[in-house]
Amino acid sequence: MTVWELCGVALGGSYWLHYLTGLIPGIVLLLALLPPTRRWRSAVGVCISYVVMATAVVWIHNATSPVTASEDAQVVAYLRGHAAPEDGVVVAFGHADIVAGSGLASPYEYLWSLPVRVRDPRLEELSAVMDSAAAPRWMVVAGESVDSWGLDATRTQRLLDRDYVERATDGDWHIWQHRTRGADR
Repeated sequence: MTVWELCGVALGGSYWLHYLTGLIPGIVLLLALLPPTRRWRSAVGVCISYVVMATAVVWIHNATSPVTASEDAQVVAYLRGHAAPEDGVVVAFGHADIVAGSGLASPYEYLWSLPVRVRDPRLEELSAVMDSAAAPRWMVVAGESVDSWGLDATRTQRLLDRDYVERATDGDWHIWQHRTRGADR
C-alpha cells in the first residue's frame, strides 16, 4: 500500500506538499503489521519523534512569520476591484480558490489541473471557450505563458496573445484582460 501511495505521489504529474498526507494510511498499516519487537518500538519512536519535530517547526515558523496576503488573495482582490459581476474568469490550471474568491463564473469547466490533464490535455476545450462568444474577460496564468504542465498549449497561447492584454502581475501570477470584452471599464 505504501509503495502504491509513493507511486501516486511520484507519478502524479504535479506535486504539492499536502500530497504526502496520502502516505499516512500506508505507514500506519505498515507499523501495525510489524510485530511488537524492539525494532517496532524503535520505528514507532522515530515516527512519533518526526511528527513532534515537524509540528514544532511548523508552529514556530507560523508564529514568527509576518502575516501577509497570499498571492492568490492578491489576485482575488485585483479581480474584485476590476471585474464586473457578469465577467468570466479562467485560472490556468488550478487554484479554483481564485475563481471562487473573485465571485466570477468560469466558462471553462475544469478548474483544477488533474481534470485538465485527463479530460483536456490538448486544451481543445479551453481554446474553444477562449475563441467563442463566451470567452472570459479575465485569464489568470501562472508564469508567463499557458505553455506549461506538459500540455499542448500552442493554440491556447496564440489565442491568449491575440485576444488578451496583460494587466497585472503578482508574484508568478499574470492577469490578462480580454481586449474587446469590457476593456473600457
